[in-house]
Amino acid sequence: LSVEKQKLLPLRGKPDLKFLKPDRIFILDCVSEFYIWYGKEVDNSAMEKGKEFASKLFKMKERPKWTTLIEAKQGEEPVLFVEKMSTTGRSRRGANNRNNNFTL
Repeated sequence: LSVEKQKLLPLRGKPDLKFLKPDRIFILDCVSEFYIWYGKEVDNSAMEKGKEFASKLFKMKERPKWTTLIEAKQGEEPVLFVEKMSTTGRSRRGANNRNNNFTL
């Protein structure tokens, strides 16, 4: 997602960790799980625009009532988010932090 251009590129299959760049926002829609990921270099204004855009996308599909929009920041990713990503060309840095998150 490019916030300025609101560019959304649909992907087929398991998304690759190589798409996660420090200056980008990434949305992962698994219907029953919905994530918005922010790179470390994304400023607050872009985060707000990204969250607004993700909220609109979230509401466009019928989802289980318990589904929530989960925000993930680079280096603080939930384990389930990381597990949904492919590691082709990039490895997980294996270490879990105390919140059971993987450091990418």
